Amino acid sequence: MKVVEELESLKSEILEMHKVAKESVRLCFIAMRGRRDVVKEISKLEEKSDKMEADIHDHCARILIRFHPFARDFRFTMSAIRMSSAYERIVDLAQEIAIYECKFREKIFEAESVLLKMFDLILEGYSDSKKL
Repeated sequence: MKVVEELESLKSEILEMHKVAKESVRLCFIAMRGRRDVVKEISKLEEKSDKMEADIHDHCARILIRFHPFARDFRFTMSAIRMSSAYERIVDLAQEIAIYECKFREKIFEAESVLLKMFDLILEGYSDSKKL
């Protein structure tokens, strides 16, 4: 594979992890509203995100070792590592919040629509970028 193809593949992995993180947050709000049955689904997403993060880190390492990217490609590869870690942490937190009762439940519900809209804006900006 060429470096461009590898970076496109990496971008697809990040977008998939974005979807997992958003779904975890969405399910977390459902669990907080009393649907405890979704906690198990969030736990599965958390396991999936752990694996995805490791896979993305491995993919980034392979890109760095194989292609020695410069400038934009290097920054993109390094940012993919940071993004995957951030998304994995979001899923971890969604799981923790869903499992435990929260003292600030109403404040969190107020943030729900804003938070989910932020995920949409991130996805839109990241997906629409013509260049990596």
